Amino acid sequence: MPVPPLAIALFVFMLFLLWKTWKNSGGGFNFGSQDGIDPMLLKATNGDRQAALRLLEQARFKYPGKSERWYREKVIYDLGRDHGVIKARGPRFNVDKRELGKNLFLIGGVLWVVNGFMRLFGNILGR
Repeated sequence: MPVPPLAIALFVFMLFLLWKTWKNSGGGFNFGSQDGIDPMLLKATNGDRQAALRLLEQARFKYPGKSERWYREKVIYDLGRDHGVIKARGPRFNVDKRELGKNLFLIGGVLWVVNGFMRLFGNILGR
């Protein structure tokens, strides 16, 4: 059975909205603090919000055109490197389990909604 064109168009539209949300948030869905400061950045600055904001502003000035997520990760990495927590051996891949869980939950919700729409349009078209 072929998939109805309307269902395909809806699915593509949902993917586009998901991509735009992800892109506008700087490469990830930010469920952090209300003032926009990443919890990991606050932890790296020992809770000093002014220092975190100042470091982010300096990074934006020094490296223009990057995503907000890049700036946060750069500042956190530099703080860790300067304090001897991170050895400067090259890029590392660290996964924030809480952020990963929230992103997987969001993706699951989107897939659930898309599945509901696919079933609805399938029922409307008599399949």
